[in-house]
Amino acid sequence: MKKLIIAIGLLLAGLSTSGFGQNLARAEGDPQRVQFCTELRAHIQQLSFYREHLKANLRVAIASQNAPAAQKLQQEIQRVSVILRNMKIVFAEECL
Repeated sequence: MKKLIIAIGLLLAGLSTSGFGQNLARAEGDPQRVQFCTELRAHIQQLSFYREHLKANLRVAIASQNAPAAQKLQQEIQRVSVILRNMKIVFAEECL
């Protein structure tokens, strides 16, 4: 539950795709930091898209009763979710 609240807070802080990275308050005036934040934001968006793709594949694997594929997809979704969470924390600390 705590992780969900943190994730929602990060989304509300500007990490949604609509306003993602518009507020780079800490990065203003530092071109390297602006570039870092911009690239990090792009990687987060790409990884989020990849996770959604994995979830769609998981639904197909479950529907076709392919347990080995479903298990591998669940593991990959979990791994990607951890990476995404950490990237969003870094973005919030360094770029907002």
